Amino acid sequence: MKDLLRFETIDSAAGLRQMINRYRDVPSVALDIETASNYGFGAWKGAIRLIQIGVDDPEVGREQAVIDCFRVNPAPLMGFLGDPDRQAVIHHSPFEIEWFAFHHGLMLPNTLDTCIAWKEIHKARLKADPEYGKRPATLTAVCDELFGSGLAKEEQASYWGRRDLLPSQIEYAALDVAILHPVARETARIAEELGLQEQIASSCDSVRTRISGSLKRLSKDRARKDDSGRLQMAIEHARSVGELDRIWTASRQVALHHAARERLADVMRERRGELASARSAAA
Repeated sequence: MKDLLRFETIDSAAGLRQMINRYRDVPSVALDIETASNYGFGAWKGAIRLIQIGVDDPEVGREQAVIDCFRVNPAPLMGFLGDPDRQAVIHHSPFEIEWFAFHHGLMLPNTLDTCIAWKEIHKARLKADPEYGKRPATLTAVCDELFGSGLAKEEQASYWGRRDLLPSQIEYAALDVAILHPVARETARIAEELGLQEQIASSCDSVRTRISGSLKRLSKDRARKDDSGRLQMAIEHARSVGELDRIWTASRQVALHHAARERLADVMRERRGELASARSAAA
């Protein structure tokens, strides 16, 4: 599987702009995230550490970008991912959809979930042949069934909140998106043979509807329990622009609802203005 790897780590605003520009005409990207949390898996319990983008395109070629959200603000990427004409290929999309919606206010508009596709294929095969047996739908299990080789998952449960990620963690993250387009092509071929394309597309769409409804209920409660109160206090007591910048960078490393982030951005602008006025008065 490692022969699919051709990745770069993006940790600067300039690098992110270049990546978005390079992939601007690509109609389909593989998408995955790695999250940093010490106490659970819900989007309200942690921060997005990595966003992985994979392309497998005749013009661009096959390559992957691993974006370190603790080092670069991923906000410019939301417009790219929010383009309804660009499909995001994901394995188990409820996870990514929930985290992007909670943290960035982005409901991914066009997704193909290879986990859903595989479950529908498995269901059809099992119906046709009860002896086919139950099969897991994890990405490594699907790869093993389709290609005869699974994925190494040793880094899946590793600590993603560390200041400097290990090279093995970055490689693991890149491989998860490197394999998704081959999986999508193979599942699409099997789905066409079984006449499952419309059913799979409908199931993928229903995930967004379900997540959207649950987040509306969840956000009323969880948005009041994130880290915005402590961050606002730190912003209001910051004594320099440099300190403000450090606080804003740190805000990407904690659980923070997108509405709270927008509110804190206003508080940041107000505090910057106050510090600028104080400097002018002292000059």
